[in-house]
Amino acid sequence: MLSSTTVLHIVDSVAVLFSQAYQLARARSASVAPPVLRMMMRRDQAITEVELLRREIVIFRGQRENACPHQRPEYTPEQRIAIVQLMRLRDWTLAETAAHFVVHENTLRHWIHAVEGKKNSRLLMGAIVWNKIDDAVRWAVHELRRLCPESEFGLALSHGNW
Repeated sequence: MLSSTTVLHIVDSVAVLFSQAYQLARARSASVAPPVLRMMMRRDQAITEVELLRREIVIFRGQRENACPHQRPEYTPEQRIAIVQLMRLRDWTLAETAAHFVVHENTLRHWIHAVEGKKNSRLLMGAIVWNKIDDAVRWAVHELRRLCPESEFGLALSHGNW
């Protein structure tokens, strides 16, 4: 009779084998496939990648949820700004955002007030260094460049052509 760990190893090995065989078959057919079929394959690959990333997130969130609140890792100021940004982009409530990132709703309120300038902005930006561009400004510029990758973005403003 097989032990439960042996059965788990066998099931895992078979699942990985099927997954790799499927990926290999898709890769081989992609090299000679018509454009529409290649586009469908890329879409399927993206869906597979999203599902794998979802599994990772479930694992990381579960690990954070199981830790005692005072032992959970702190979010960096950049991560706090990104969380507030995601909350607004996805139109999540405080409760939904708190559940996603395993923080208390009051913590999120403090971060939002800091972004709006109602509270201590050092929660999100740290102390300002006067002899260089602040990290928060640098982060905002990089974030704008990432979200708006067109090279023409910002040229009109820099040349005064409003």
